[in-house]
Amino acid sequence: MRVAIAGLGSLGKRWSEVLSRAATVDFAAFIDPLIERPGAFPWLSDYPNVPKITAIEGLDGIDVDAVLVTAFSPAHAEAVRDALKSRLHVLGFR
Repeated sequence: MRVAIAGLGSLGKRWSEVLSRAATVDFAAFIDPLIERPGAFPWLSDYPNVPKITAIEGLDGIDVDAVLVTAFSPAHAEAVRDALKSRLHVLGFR
């Protein structure tokens, strides 16, 4: 399963650690509006070949089975809506 993680704060980082140990999961993309800010998510250097984008709409053309929404509370519902509008399966934690 190819999973994109939307929201790369502490919860997104933790879920990336958990999912990286699953033999059946590959990362399709990492998504966060702050992803281009220098030094924002230093842990992403562990995944040099995974696309890093600022919005779920940027997943067009990327092979993804589901979006795991780990965005902070104010952005959570919007991220879920955006993923559903893109006709993607959504995994959400809140």
